[in-house]
Amino acid sequence: MAAPRGTFTLAGGDGPVLLVSAGIGATPVLAMLHALAAERSTRPVWWLHGARDRAEHPFAEESRALLARLPNAHALVCYSRPGAGDRQGADYTTAGRLSAGLLERLALPLDADTYLCGPPAFMRQLTEALVALGIDPSRVHTETFGAEPGLTPGVLATPARAPHPPVGPPGAGAGVSFARSGLTVTSSWTCDPSDRTRGSGRGL
Repeated sequence: MAAPRGTFTLAGGDGPVLLVSAGIGATPVLAMLHALAAERSTRPVWWLHGARDRAEHPFAEESRALLARLPNAHALVCYSRPGAGDRQGADYTTAGRLSAGLLERLALPLDADTYLCGPPAFMRQLTEALVALGIDPSRVHTETFGAEPGLTPGVLATPARAPHPPVGPPGAGAGVSFARSGLTVTSSWTCDPSDRTRGSGRGL
């Protein structure tokens, strides 16, 4: 086994920490929250999380219990679509998305070590917002939870060929439809009526 090689790790020190996430992006920053709670850190810790509603709020009870063990903890949980039974002030702080406008109203510490994890669009928007507030970009660390384009080092991308009918005149056989491309072409495959097991001619 080898030591961890990732760069998304909690830095030491006694300065403030921002843990910012959306959806299942809470997973890696929750590990950081565990580390801070385990040492009873006195660092100012901000837990900022966005979810759809209580049903899709991962680690809700766990994160609240950990924050309760930190003397200088602050929490803001946003539900973009609170359910009928979701309780503002108990399950979540405010309705709506975790956004740049909301961050501007929080008086966040600008010298904080900042860790963000979530979908790519969330990461871009929140990183830009935090830097615009005055946080040094070198203090903003990100980890993406979500699909991104595949990486093929050393291989140049080639343009994809659009769906198209086969080259040459259409055949005299039955029509064949392709669901993904939306193409319908005429097969050039023919069958000898006297032979139900073999076909003659050529196929697509």
